[in-house]
Order: sequence, then structure tokens, then C-alpha cells
Amino acid sequence: MASNSPAVLSIAARSGRIAYVFFDGIELKAWSTSRKGSKNARAASAVVGSWIAQFVPDVIIVEDYRTATRKGRNTKAIIRAIENVAKNTSAGTCLVNRKQMFKNNIDEAREIAKQYPELKAWVPSKPKLWESEPRNIIYFEALALAKQALRDKE
Repeated sequence: MASNSPAVLSIAARSGRIAYVFFDGIELKAWSTSRKGSKNARAASAVVGSWIAQFVPDVIIVEDYRTATRKGRNTKAIIRAIENVAKNTSAGTCLVNRKQMFKNNIDEAREIAKQYPELKAWVPSKPKLWESEPRNIIYFEALALAKQALRDKE
């Protein structure tokens, strides 16, 4: 890692799961998800704390729960807990007002996978109307938060 390239941990929360993507500079190094961390704010705090201890990021990116209008009450509480954990570390915290840039999450995932081909296998196919949301979509939300944080910084 170049000395001027920060280690970045971007964390996303959706109903039933939380996930991170970790960058060492501009290189995507790791990604994972947790169902346990989505149970409640306390569980989210514990899981996110372990991720932060594992990666020791310079910057932590989280959606701003105050502007997360498409999230349920429990998910907003989890996002707030993630923010609180992040703010209690030595890392910088970047709150993102998430903007949907695509017609749907699947289109967004496909576009992001072009930039990060290592995640191409994780791009879900569009579910039928009666099917639940694909679990892997959360990785692309975490990536979208990171990309938006960079756009907002420019």
C-alpha cells in the first residue's frame, strides 16, 4: 500500500444482513457479510467492532441513517450503531447520503462489477416479482457507498 493511500472499510446495512468491503488503497482486498450483525444494534456493534479490529482502517464509510429514507426502523438503528462504533475509533468516519444512481440495485451491481471484476460472480440475477431480494446485493451497496464518498469528496 502506498503511504498516501488510506485503508478504507465501507459498511452497509440492509434488512437481514450487514456487510463490508475493504480497500487497501484503491485495491479491493476483502468483503464479507453477517446475518448476526443485523439482529439488533448491540449485535451490529460487536460485529463491526471485530471488522474494525481486523482491518484497522484509516477511514470508515457508513450511510447516514438520518437520510436513509428507504430503510426500516431496525435497519436505521443498526446503521446508527455502526456509525457510533466508527466514531469511537481512531479512523476517520465518512457519512454518506446514499443516492440511487441506477434504475434498480441489480443494474447498479452489474455496473459496479465492471470496475471490480473479482465481484462479478456475486452479481445476482434480477429476482422475479414474488422472490425476495438477493442476499449478495449488499456487497454492491457497500461498494456504492464507497464510490459515492469518493465522488462527494471531489
